[in-house]
Amino acid sequence: MTSPARRAAYSFLIARVNAPHIQLAEASGRDDMSALTKLMQKADAYLKGELKSEANLQRFHEAFCQWREQQPAATNLNDSIIELINSALYATVEMLFDGECDDTPLLTGAVNELYADMEAAGTDTQEMIRYFNSLSEACDTVVSDNASRPLPAAYFDLLQEADASLFGLAR
Repeated sequence: MTSPARRAAYSFLIARVNAPHIQLAEASGRDDMSALTKLMQKADAYLKGELKSEANLQRFHEAFCQWREQQPAATNLNDSIIELINSALYATVEMLFDGECDDTPLLTGAVNELYADMEAAGTDTQEMIRYFNSLSEACDTVVSDNASRPLPAAYFDLLQEADASLFGLAR
């Protein structure tokens, strides 16, 4: 992946598609996750070109980073997925503003590690892996190597059409 916007699009895809796990965590009694959801909304608006202010996005990123430091260690699969969302959202903002930053291999590895953990626990993940690969390929198709903000409408259509998380939780 070449452009910072394309790398950010890939990491935001991982965060956004897994958003149903945020609602699951909240329903399970997880403390206030508003810093995460607010940054998700601001990053979405920034990638669309609706939010113009880098400083505004950075302010929400800082609040998110402070919140993230206070989060407990993962104790179950959903907590691990929340950590993945946190990493992907953090990387989205970092990759937008640091042309040298490329956390995409780390994020892909984290997704694959979760699939391996699920396999070890007896879950068949082959369909999930195909789904992830399909979304990744679609992202590569709609967001060009030299993409910049705003990202194309087809990218946001892809996010909207994703009907489940990468781990099978329906939207």
